[in-house]
Amino acid sequence: MVMENYIVFSPWAFFVIAHVLSLGAAAMFAGLLYFIVTAKQISPRYRIANWLGAVVMVSAALELGVQYIVWKGTFLPIVVGGETFFAAIGNQRFSNGYRYVNWSIDVPVLLMQIVVVLGLVGRKFWSPVIQFTLAGLLMIYTGYVGQFFEAVVTNSVEIGSLAQVTGGLVLGDISQGSLFWIMFFVSCAFYAWILYLVVAVGLNKDNLAKLTPEAQWWMKAVVFTLIGSWMLYLVGYLMPAVSVSQESAVIRQTAYTIADIVSKVIYGIMIGYVAVLRSNAEGYQEGRVEHVG
Repeated sequence: MVMENYIVFSPWAFFVIAHVLSLGAAAMFAGLLYFIVTAKQISPRYRIANWLGAVVMVSAALELGVQYIVWKGTFLPIVVGGETFFAAIGNQRFSNGYRYVNWSIDVPVLLMQIVVVLGLVGRKFWSPVIQFTLAGLLMIYTGYVGQFFEAVVTNSVEIGSLAQVTGGLVLGDISQGSLFWIMFFVSCAFYAWILYLVVAVGLNKDNLAKLTPEAQWWMKAVVFTLIGSWMLYLVGYLMPAVSVSQESAVIRQTAYTIADIVSKVIYGIMIGYVAVLRSNAEGYQEGRVEHVG
């Protein structure tokens, strides 16, 4: 089970995580509106990149909204010595599994946006898309299995038996199961495969040669933004191995959510701008005529 369920949270940690999750959902709704409004600035050939971005926004907004609801429903207030803390004392349990379900939709779609904006067709389109999808799903599902073994309790402690509760208390001695590490390294192998594909496709000289110098710069920025933001997912995944505490839980949920915002909203806006530059360079007029009007 995920480590958060074994932690008694101080009010500050509980509310920081709740606010981070709600911020993530709000950012996705804002991104959805942006992709819908700006779609007509892009020629039909590349416009699907915006619609794919909209799909990502809907999926991520729903997932983060569910995460927020589950967080609030799992960690209930307890009063000890006149102070309020939050712990998983009911029947519900928090899970990061919702994120993995969302990623299984979003990762293939995000990577497909690169192929669409580069204007690849035929085998040059389908080969990386199939590899993106296969590697992405294997990365996500192996990581999903591993997270169930991130917190193995060897000496459980009941809240009711505690004479004093302090924020950040861990209910038991926790270690990581062997499957946590096995699945982590297996998942990292598929992660490395994806990064190789992103660089091989997004920074390919022949693909970039079709773009204007400005669009080339932005496409390179898109690739490095995606790679950089995905490093935060590794940070979040490994937090239980670093420290099982309310601080590590805050770092993990913050890292996951920032990574979501950067790799989905900001990344989507950037790749949409590449599509706009390509559309303008090819003489697409509709968006500019409407803007002038």
